[in-house]
Amino acid sequence: MRRMMRIADPLTGKERNKFETGGYIAASPALSGDKAWFGDYDGNLYCLDMITGKMVWKVPANEDSGAIMGIPAVESSMVVVGNEDKYLYCYDAGTGKPVWRFRTNGRITGSAVVTPSRVLFGSMDGYIYTLGLKDGKKQWSFNTGSPVSSSPAVVPGRFYFLAEDGRLLAFGTK
Repeated sequence: MRRMMRIADPLTGKERNKFETGGYIAASPALSGDKAWFGDYDGNLYCLDMITGKMVWKVPANEDSGAIMGIPAVESSMVVVGNEDKYLYCYDAGTGKPVWRFRTNGRITGSAVVTPSRVLFGSMDGYIYTLGLKDGKKQWSFNTGSPVSSSPAVVPGRFYFLAEDGRLLAFGTK
């Protein structure tokens, strides 16, 4: 079975290009400008030029990598993505060079949300984390008491997470 990212013309819906990967793709790509970033079940992270259909860069999985299950988050010149190897990674969006990584005690299966200065995500270790986007340093965490596999929902002044035990957690102003 082939594993590919297909690029369609947004007006006609016709396929313009396709890019074949080695592994299954679990989530939608993150899009910004003419670039798309996405991961696969093998733990590879790709940056694809949507105009040419060519790979700009690839961060290959290592022997300890887990699947990339979430949609990468792109802010300015950085792309942030979680991995089932328990790390949240930040890469330079243009080159794929590592900027920082942050280890949790559980797999990261949901997507992160980024702002110009922060990263928000949950982990299967039961914690919700806020990190600094530039340096990956922990700014805040909250123990939910249950694994967090979801992605955050963010609205002005609030954010929400769904814990594995079925609770919807809300943070921010009332």
